[in-house]
Amino acid sequence: MFRNVAFPSQGATLRGRLYIPEDRDSPRQGTSRRLAPVVIMTHGTSATITMVADRYAEVIHEAGFAVLLNDHRNFGISDGELRGEINPRIQARGYRDAIDYVSSVAEIDKSRMAGAIALALVSRSLKESSCANRIPRWSACATCNG
Repeated sequence: MFRNVAFPSQGATLRGRLYIPEDRDSPRQGTSRRLAPVVIMTHGTSATITMVADRYAEVIHEAGFAVLLNDHRNFGISDGELRGEINPRIQARGYRDAIDYVSSVAEIDKSRMAGAIALALVSRSLKESSCANRIPRWSACATCNG
């Protein structure tokens, strides 16, 4: 269902999962492969991908999207010290590095990328895409126009 991935971010290695829809893994009827739209997501500030974000990723994946889901620096399976330290600037940088990483994946449609959680960052990084934020007791969805 997913493959484990890793990519650099400011001297640390961020790790997570890349879900690719099965019908996009190989060419169809002798034509070039269909590229998947992708949602880039991570957990909140004090969790890990296996605490609930993976369930969201699975549902999004089942709807036909690729999903890059990674742990923030200092959390879960990603590198970084001090473990558990919350640093919004470093976490935002991790999102940018996730965008760069997923842009290099052959199965991904680089023109159809969206991010979840970091609204301000995503609106600057994914100029023609969209983003969504899920916070208990408050949710928002916005179109990012750069």
